[in-house]
Amino acid sequence: MQRLLLLITMLFSAPYFSGQEWQQQSNFPSTERDDAIGFSIGEIGYIGTGRDIGFQYKNDFYQYTSASNSWVQISSIIGDARQYCTSFSNSRRGYVFGGITSNGTYLNELQSYSPMDNTWSIETPLPDSGRQSAVAFSIGENGYIGTGRNGSGSLNDFWKFNTTEKTWEQKSDFQGTSRYEAIGFSLGGIGYIGLGMNLQGEHFNDLWKYSPIDDSWEEVTSFPGEIRTYTSYFTIGETLYLYGGMDGNYIFKNEFWQYDAENDIWTDLPAPPLPLRRGAASFAIGNCGYITTGIDSSWTRLKDSWRYCIESTNELEIRFYPNPANNSIYVGHFNLQTATDIHLINSNGRLVKTISTNPLTVSTEILINNLSVGMYYIKIEQSDGKVLWSDKFVIMR
Repeated sequence: MQRLLLLITMLFSAPYFSGQEWQQQSNFPSTERDDAIGFSIGEIGYIGTGRDIGFQYKNDFYQYTSASNSWVQISSIIGDARQYCTSFSNSRRGYVFGGITSNGTYLNELQSYSPMDNTWSIETPLPDSGRQSAVAFSIGENGYIGTGRNGSGSLNDFWKFNTTEKTWEQKSDFQGTSRYEAIGFSLGGIGYIGLGMNLQGEHFNDLWKYSPIDDSWEEVTSFPGEIRTYTSYFTIGETLYLYGGMDGNYIFKNEFWQYDAENDIWTDLPAPPLPLRRGAASFAIGNCGYITTGIDSSWTRLKDSWRYCIESTNELEIRFYPNPANNSIYVGHFNLQTATDIHLINSNGRLVKTISTNPLTVSTEILINNLSVGMYYIKIEQSDGKVLWSDKFVIMR
């Protein structure tokens, strides 16, 4: 009974977002900085590296828990402090690539972070030149890295890192002009690279999509706003959200844009209440994106944090935790009218578990100790096949 009461309390106290809005969150807990990096694994966000208010390069890292709006320091990355890194993550690990050190060394190293034991590992380095200000994203469990700059110029090469085999494979070069400080993200199994600048001072607003199926690039609708670099961005569902940055005349932008990849449409959203900034770090958790740190138009480094949440499209008020999970997950379903089934589906699309719900109860425990680690999809379905709710979660051990 105590366990049930605790579950109900946690489920009802969990945040629920009914509209699109910005809210200030707990400050980043360390020194103000810009050009840090961010990624998320499950329900936890991670921020680290960059250059602080004392012009010192950093190698420290912190994790953010959205449920408690709290930060905790974790292990620092291995080796030299650095700025202008890039990052991606999959269901089990976060990856940090490249950057530049205080002595001007361009790095080609790749490190990975395991939240299960709070450790960093040195992965196979990129078999090419070191670089700063590259882009990175993940498709499935694998990472993709490209563009950037080094002491010789801007770059347009593009690479895939197989996180299982720990090997690199060079793919077709990015088809836009060589650049750095671009944006890179993935939506629906497709990668995107765009915006940015080159060492000749040219700025770009084009956007290209990459298909991993046939290793090909195709230009899509260009960013319609003014050219800019050092933007912050995150993805929620199948949509990109892009904030801030600086144009070619060093004018800071307080604009907020949305890119709908399915319809290839950009939309200018209302300006957020954030102070102007460039070089902020960002990540997404569930239906919310987070932006923190950066440098403002007076060149003062920042540590404030902000959250932007979109309206849930779920027909039901559903809560489930923990995510990542280990031995079991709990699903809270507060307004089911009829009996339904909860299905768990692995990343290969195979149904691995089905649990029937009772509309007279408010929660269901699902044992997952016999399932392998990785990403899974969860959905609630009526007897007629109508899907009432779906989401994804990660099993980690």
